[in-house]
Amino acid sequence: MASAWSARTAALRVALEAQGLDIVAPLNLRWYNEVAPETARIAPTADGAGEDALAVLVGNSRALWPAFTAAHDSDPAIGDAEHPVDTFVARAVRAAIADASSSSGGNLGSTGRCDVRDRSRVFDSHDTSPGKLVAIQRVAHVAGVAHLDEKCHLSIHPNHGPWIALRAVLVFDDIEGPDEADRQTTPPNPLATNGAARRKVDDAFAFALEGYADPKKSAERWQRWVAVRDAVFVDPKDDTKKHPERYYDEQVLYHYNCQTGGDARRRIRDGLRAYKGESG
Repeated sequence: MASAWSARTAALRVALEAQGLDIVAPLNLRWYNEVAPETARIAPTADGAGEDALAVLVGNSRALWPAFTAAHDSDPAIGDAEHPVDTFVARAVRAAIADASSSSGGNLGSTGRCDVRDRSRVFDSHDTSPGKLVAIQRVAHVAGVAHLDEKCHLSIHPNHGPWIALRAVLVFDDIEGPDEADRQTTPPNPLATNGAARRKVDDAFAFALEGYADPKKSAERWQRWVAVRDAVFVDPKDDTKKHPERYYDEQVLYHYNCQTGGDARRRIRDGLRAYKGESG
C-alpha cells in the first residue's frame, strides 16, 4: 500500500500536470527548514506531523505555455487579471489540493466533503510578505529537482536546464513527508564540469548586472537576463543553438517583458489570444 505522502503527491501530480505544472516534487519540511534562511523558514504546526510534514514543490517547464494560453484566451478571470500567470497557477494549485484531498480519502465533514485541505498551506513564490516568504530555490535544491548555482542564482534542472519556474510550496500538516530513504539526490551542477559554459554564464551575468544599474539600458535589460539563461547551454558544434527545452519565443517575451505598460503590454497580451502553439 502506498504511503500517505506518496499517494497525495501522485494525486496532485495528475491534477497539476493537466494544467502544465509538470514539476511536482515531495520533500520533508525539515529538509527545507534546515537550509532555509531564518526569515524564510516555514513554521511547523504544534500538532499533526509538525516539522516532518509533507511539503510539495510545484513548478513548470515550457509545458505551462499551451495550458496557460488556452485559459488566457477563454477565461476573462485569467486573461484580464492584473497578473494572469499568478492567477492561473493559484487557481490550478487550489483546485488540485481539493481534488487530491478527496481522492486520497481524507476525513469527511458533515457536508460529505473532504476537509483535509483545511490542513494544507500554500506558499506562493511571488508572495514575500512576513510569514509567507519561502526561499523556493532552496526547496528545489533539497527536493532533488534542480541545482541552485550560487554565482548566477539560477536553478538548473537536469532535463529542462534553467528553463523552469518555481511557483509554490504546499505543506500538508497532517501528513508525514518522505524519510531519508526516499530522499532524491540533488542533481549535479552542469556548470561545475563545463568550463566554457561557466565562463559564458559569468560574463552574461556581469553584463546583465551592468544593465540593471544603468537606467539608460532599461529597454534591453530583460534581454540581458534571458542571455544569462541561454548561456547555460553550450553546444560545442553550434554556438548558436539554444537549449532544446527553452521556453517558446512568445513565452520568453511574455515572462520577461509583459509587465511593461502601455502598447507593449497590450500587444503581447492580445497576441496570446491568437496563440496556437506552433512556436518552438
